[in-house]
Amino acid sequence: DAQAPGSADLLIEHGTVITLDGARRVIEDGAVVVAGGRIVAVGSSAEIAPCWRARKVINALRKAV
Repeated sequence: DAQAPGSADLLIEHGTVITLDGARRVIEDGAVVVAGGRIVAVGSSAEIAPCWRARKVINALRKAV
């Protein structure tokens, strides 16, 4: 069974995501999900975007996030 998508306020996808985690990861073609004023998911656009439905979606192609 496929899980229903999560609900979010904002999905930023297809950007270069520069994380501030311990590994300082840089995710090419990355995505960030914001819900309730908090970042709730970060990862590649391919793995994150299908799992979320957001009120606003920003295509950040060729942008740093």
